[in-house]
Amino acid sequence: MELRIELSPEAEAMLSRMRSSGPVLRAMARAMDRENQATIAHISTVRMRGNDGKPFPPELHLLGVRTARLRRSLRAVKAEVSGEVIESGIGSNVKYAGVHEFGGRIEVPPRAVTVRLKETRKGELARQIGFENLAVFAKRTAKRAREVRTQRRGYTIEMPARAPIRSGIEDRLAAYGAALSEAVKWAWGQKE
Repeated sequence: MELRIELSPEAEAMLSRMRSSGPVLRAMARAMDRENQATIAHISTVRMRGNDGKPFPPELHLLGVRTARLRRSLRAVKAEVSGEVIESGIGSNVKYAGVHEFGGRIEVPPRAVTVRLKETRKGELARQIGFENLAVFAKRTAKRAREVRTQRRGYTIEMPARAPIRSGIEDRLAAYGAALSEAVKWAWGQKE
């Protein structure tokens, strides 16, 4: 994904008058690295937050936090200058980060499972009160339990794109523009 960062008119004018863009681009890359760290903090606190276990509506671009694993895994790629281009990024190496960011289909295949069901003193399966056809699951520590092998059905989950990372970056585009403009002005002052 590419986003356009707007520089101030003053910074744009300075850039157009410079003979050598190398020092300016390096200063801008350092500013980009600082802003990426601030953006990660913004995403972590604003775009990835708890919601008492309930999902946020996808159109809000917020992700509820259960374990904070994804939030803790956010990292910025160090800004690299290549010719007249500065490239950088923010992402995660957590396996499920992509499906939260871009949406997708999760296929859970069928498989055989073993469940522990609670037994009564007579050796019969314990039933839920008011539901004669529903057994009661047994804890691992239960003394009276029966292990039963069964086949779990497969299923598909359609996951909507929540885009907390992209939305967090978009929230801070003005801050990126201001920081990069200041980097241009700083580099201009170093050249004089």
